[in-house]
Amino acid sequence: ITREKLAQPYVSHGRTITEDVSRATWTARTREDQLPNDQYDEFVLAVRTPEKPGTLYWPVRQLCERGRHDWVDVPAPGQKAGELKSPAAVLEVLPGGSGGHAH
Repeated sequence: ITREKLAQPYVSHGRTITEDVSRATWTARTREDQLPNDQYDEFVLAVRTPEKPGTLYWPVRQLCERGRHDWVDVPAPGQKAGELKSPAAVLEVLPGGSGGHAH
């Protein structure tokens, strides 16, 4: 986990947050731990989404014995994601509804 200082600290659950995670890296520690090229796995992140709706892009860099592939392309205004060679993962944050637990 890599952390960076926030330009604008915020308060969460009564605590002032001044830094946050900026990068998560998964690395095999031994050759036996490496994921074979013909298999895949899922890596889970739990994040707090921003209050403001919008599109968030998550660049992913993949390195294995056979090479490297970076999934980092972000569409330009008016461009369709399907036109990109290596699109970054995307999360669309929608406006919140009324009621319920506000997080």
